[in-house]
Amino acid sequence: MNSTPAEGKSKSVPHFVPKAIEPTDEQRAIQISPARMLIVEANAGAAKTTVLALRMAEAWARHTRPEQILALTYTEAAVLALKAALKKIGVPAAVIHQFRIQTFEAFCTQVLRELEDRVVPVYTEAEQLSPVLWQAVEHVADDPGERWREHFLMPTPGDYGMVDVFVQQSEYLKGTLLDVLERQDQPVTPDYAETIGIEYTQLRIYLAFEKIRLADPDRPLFRGSTDATYDLAHLLHEDAEISTCRSWPSHVKVLVVDQPLLLLRRG
Repeated sequence: MNSTPAEGKSKSVPHFVPKAIEPTDEQRAIQISPARMLIVEANAGAAKTTVLALRMAEAWARHTRPEQILALTYTEAAVLALKAALKKIGVPAAVIHQFRIQTFEAFCTQVLRELEDRVVPVYTEAEQLSPVLWQAVEHVADDPGERWREHFLMPTPGDYGMVDVFVQQSEYLKGTLLDVLERQDQPVTPDYAETIGIEYTQLRIYLAFEKIRLADPDRPLFRGSTDATYDLAHLLHEDAEISTCRSWPSHVKVLVVDQPLLLLRRG
């Protein structure tokens, strides 16, 4: 820090003093670090949630308003765990309530709801997804313009396991934005599918499914359990104007993210 010429020394910085725990030297260093961006990598059970809580509490102690601090996590359980960690280290309940702590999906749903000015149905059950999936299969099978039909490995009608396999494949493609980032303007071919590590038939079915779901991009037919995150990420990739939304965190000064490097990988 640069000193003030008139005083010859820098101002003292208030630090948050946690209760109930004694942070390790490493945790303390992360808590009080002046760096604008920090990436913390640690194994499961390494108290990453406590570190997030300490970082949020430190920002509050340095006079950042609670509503200007946003925390995004991957699951609702992680939201609850972070709130519990904040309470444990001594952050007042009233302050915790003012923090914006959400899952990625809840955050993205909130932004999209404002953009679309409507509530989009969420399909999470196989019974809801199955009719749309088999409609997509039919579209692929009946496509008169298909040039690589000999590469098809079409599912058997009534294959109930097809939905589970499709959901896993879809989550991988959406969680990585793989097709969005890699394809650009190139055609969907067996060679392209191989380059992104997806079986050609599965890729065709996935794209047909998304075409049904997003027949009207401004009014999705429905969303799956993680589709809000994907749809918002896709809009951001296309440079859509989102910053004018009231729910967009333009005023946020501190952002903490749980599992920022999470990749959905196939076993």
